[in-house]
Amino acid sequence: MKKSTMIVLIVSASMILLGALMAVAAYAISGGNLGVYFNNSGWHQGFDSQKGGSAMTETIDTGAFTAIDIDVDFADVRLIPSNRYQVEYAFPSNQPKPACTVMQNGTLQFRHSQSENIINFNIFNIPFSRKQNNFVNVYFPVDELEFITVNVDMGNVEIKDSTKIALKGDLNIECDFGKLTVGNLSAKIIDAEISSGESNFSDITAEKLMLESDFGKVTYRNVNTEHFESKSSSGDTTVQACRLGNAVFESDFGRITAERSTAEGLKIDSSSGDVNLSGAFTGVINISSDFGKVTLTTASPREHYSLDLSTDFGKIQVDNDNFKGSVLQNSGAPNSISIDNSSGSITVKFQ
Repeated sequence: MKKSTMIVLIVSASMILLGALMAVAAYAISGGNLGVYFNNSGWHQGFDSQKGGSAMTETIDTGAFTAIDIDVDFADVRLIPSNRYQVEYAFPSNQPKPACTVMQNGTLQFRHSQSENIINFNIFNIPFSRKQNNFVNVYFPVDELEFITVNVDMGNVEIKDSTKIALKGDLNIECDFGKLTVGNLSAKIIDAEISSGESNFSDITAEKLMLESDFGKVTYRNVNTEHFESKSSSGDTTVQACRLGNAVFESDFGRITAERSTAEGLKIDSSSGDVNLSGAFTGVINISSDFGKVTLTTASPREHYSLDLSTDFGKIQVDNDNFKGSVLQNSGAPNSISIDNSSGSITVKFQ
């Protein structure tokens, strides 16, 4: 065995052992009562009622507020349009009581830190034991909010209702582990970061929408923006019936698919995964792909675009014309399509 290989194996084994020791230490310190636990039926966010005691629940009539600022460790967060100003929550009874205050500037501030716990392994419990989940629900009139800020370490975030939510300012969301759902909402700027979990945006109107996702599928439906940025480290990105304005996509691993959508300026950087776009795309279109097929179908005549297409390994097809290596055509046209693919075919179709 090579010396370098032996060193790598030793370091890897040491890291695995260190991780195991840290997990055991966390379990011992916590007394087996944590915000995330595992038993015969799988992983669960929340707390195990057999170890955590009863739930601490409360409903608070907060009075009027003009903005929402939530920061919690372990909880599902839902923001619900209503005719009242109210907060309801549930947390383990052995945890500190949340801080819920309407500040002088009119912002509803909700804080809860579950400092005692990180992970709970509870493998030998009875499969049908009762489980309870942490949650925070906030009720508010739809047209009264300036901004919304939500920060969750572990838990789902849902801001969606049949009644449209109209923010006068921005929506900012940070979620480490959980599912993110935002729908039927308008705002100036939407800025979201999610480390691990699905992200869904539907029926959105904003001047600017930005999302950074580390792991998880990302879906946009009926999104209307002037500036759009979607960055994904690992997971498919799907765009359906969206008007994106000036759009930027970055993907390390995963497909990028757009259907029945428009963009006025488009930049895509894909490391590994097919890129398949269909709609009306104008302005400067720049696509870079390391591995994967690139297919672009746009609803404008061919003579309206200059073409700069190249692939190291793969075929190039423009409408019914086939090429090898590279294509340069229609220099000086009002729109441009530039596609550089290291390994994979390029197909461009005009309608």
